[in-house]
Amino acid sequence: MEKIDAINEVLSILGEEEINSIDEMSFEAQSVDKIIDRVSREVCMDGEPFNLVPFSLKPNSNGEIVLSNLVLNIDVDDSDGSYRIIKDEGFYKIKDFIKNTFKIGKTLTGEMKINFPFEDLDPVIQNYIIKKVCLKKIATDLGNKDLINLANNDLDIALTEYVRHSLSIYNVNLNDNEYTRSFDRYYNIINN
Repeated sequence: MEKIDAINEVLSILGEEEINSIDEMSFEAQSVDKIIDRVSREVCMDGEPFNLVPFSLKPNSNGEIVLSNLVLNIDVDDSDGSYRIIKDEGFYKIKDFIKNTFKIGKTLTGEMKINFPFEDLDPVIQNYIIKKVCLKKIATDLGNKDLINLANNDLDIALTEYVRHSLSIYNVNLNDNEYTRSFDRYYNIINN
């Protein structure tokens, strides 16, 4: 789904005029666009399997590891948690907080969380994000309890689809107690 389609879906639910172009958005469309970006980032920040990517990063000639701005977080193997992503001189770099330096001097391996653009997310995840944005906008802009309840129900259905989708993709044994813990974890993390 293109982002303009997501914006228009939320606008239509709110009873607002749809847009024809991302370049010419009304104030309301801009607000929806920003909320979609924020909610997408929140979902990606949770570090679900769809956006966890293994890495092996070598330092550049300065001994530094420079990252894309799409990298949200890193989990370095065999680390005491001292490595963090910091913006320095306009670039995102890995810093060793124990040694207080950007000069890493060795190859790091581990997993990173990637902030995928909305358009690159799976349709099930996009649907969940749209429903969450709708609920936020209805609650803040309209305040109608009946509409909030309907939006909440839609969000619950989208969340269930999202969890089922994630669990099926990653071959979770639904007869295992892990399923219950996984569902609870998804539900609690995603809805905060």
